[in-house]
Amino acid sequence: MNAMKRMTFLLVFGMLGCGGGNDDGDDPVVVAGTVETEPTGSAKPATTWVPADPANYVSAGDRGIEYVVIHTIEGTVADAIAVFQNPATQKSAHYVVGYDGAVTQMVQDKDVAWHAGEFNAASIGIEHEGYANANNWTTAEYVKSAELTRWLCLTYAIPMDREHILGHSEAPGATHGDPGIYFDWVYYLALVKQENAVPSVPYKAMEVTASVLNVRTGPSTSFSIIGTVQNGQRYVAVAESGGWYRIYYKGNLGWSYGGYLTQKYNVTGIIVTADLLNVRSGPGTSYSIVGTVAKGERYVVISISNGWKRIWWGGQERWVYGSYTEDFTM
Repeated sequence: MNAMKRMTFLLVFGMLGCGGGNDDGDDPVVVAGTVETEPTGSAKPATTWVPADPANYVSAGDRGIEYVVIHTIEGTVADAIAVFQNPATQKSAHYVVGYDGAVTQMVQDKDVAWHAGEFNAASIGIEHEGYANANNWTTAEYVKSAELTRWLCLTYAIPMDREHILGHSEAPGATHGDPGIYFDWVYYLALVKQENAVPSVPYKAMEVTASVLNVRTGPSTSFSIIGTVQNGQRYVAVAESGGWYRIYYKGNLGWSYGGYLTQKYNVTGIIVTADLLNVRSGPGTSYSIVGTVAKGERYVVISISNGWKRIWWGGQERWVYGSYTEDFTM
């Protein structure tokens, strides 16, 4: 197929693999989607077709697909399949990904699965084996899910960003917390974009042992310096590569050499839950705003005062309002 700026891409789903068909498997369903650019360098992962009960989704024609919603099953792949095949549950998702990376499709892309409330009509839902409150994500699960999401984004012209690839907890009106605080969004988005994807370490509190330590844009001295951190300060490490640690730094991510960092245990950190949260010079709105942090960023807590939390932020002690954060322990 020749590449072109805008084209119509026909997805043919057979009885097995990626879609439906009649009982003989020789009457494929053709689904039309619109693609901004040819999906080069990406293929849909192999899938097994296990249909959800028709009572658990809405059959639709061609529809606008704008989002991918990430879920956890709160159980096993078999649990998800059982729920989606039970007509009494009124629940479904398009795909289910197991710990081993196996992908099951249960609702055709063109149809509306019931997984994310107000976002159902414009989204694809991907369930993942596991639990929102457990750090049981596997590399195979991340990789195959990201391959699927990349294919969906290229096929349906969905931007590969956190505004369009989101967790169930971020959908309007959501009452669920999945995929949870252990889901590695930085790693996942890097896999989706086919960038240098570095899997996270389980979140670690790392204390600076040098008097001053550089923070760089990448994991070596060949990368540019974006700032410094100071002796005794603690930062949340989200990834490790070649002896370097990736830390949240002043609303961004940067790298510091692990030879001057030591891990500390039973340390309280915060995860930012607001889309954007002001960082202030003191514990109150009367203090000046020195910057912002975004949803999902993590920082070590130094102290708490009247609901405000003092954190190490870009080499300095700063404050954020605690009601827009969630505590976790490293």
